[in-house]
Amino acid sequence: MFAEENNVEMFAPGIEMSLILSGDEAGEWYREILPKIREVYSGRVAIAEHPYVGMWEVLDSHGAFEGYDCISMTVFPWKKYEDSPWDIRSLEDYREDVKERAEIIDYLAEKYGVECRFVATLGMDVWQGAWPNATIRAEGYEAGLDVLRGYNLTGVFLFHWASEPDHLGDSEEVENMLSRRWTVE
Repeated sequence: MFAEENNVEMFAPGIEMSLILSGDEAGEWYREILPKIREVYSGRVAIAEHPYVGMWEVLDSHGAFEGYDCISMTVFPWKKYEDSPWDIRSLEDYREDVKERAEIIDYLAEKYGVECRFVATLGMDVWQGAWPNATIRAEGYEAGLDVLRGYNLTGVFLFHWASEPDHLGDSEEVENMLSRRWTVE
């Protein structure tokens, strides 16, 4: 297996498999694939899922998290407003959604005795009905990181943050926020 031969520290057999399969099928797939991975790979194995539409509960009902070394969740906050099926309109709503997802990660990690827990990925798809600009994205990520600091997480991966001339243009606002948070003087 590529991961074993190349000394990969952590391997996730899939991400958000419950978007590809039904929740029940994904739950069984996670349970069935893990022993096969363990036969050929000695590193840590992570389960990475999305938190919506009660999917964590369905996967949990199948014992899908049993035996995994790491539990991770995609966190793209949204809220159902009266006039919109999904959106995020304030940093407070963003924080509340991140908190709710972090509590799910903690609950599952405690239930299954998993110490390695992370957010893969923390993102922002929409802000007040539109794609968020770099300033709002930096503020949202900072708010999310502030919330996540209160949980026993191993790490967080950010979605769309680079200043390369692509999705955020030449903006360095997310990098500047990260630098302010972690630069040691």
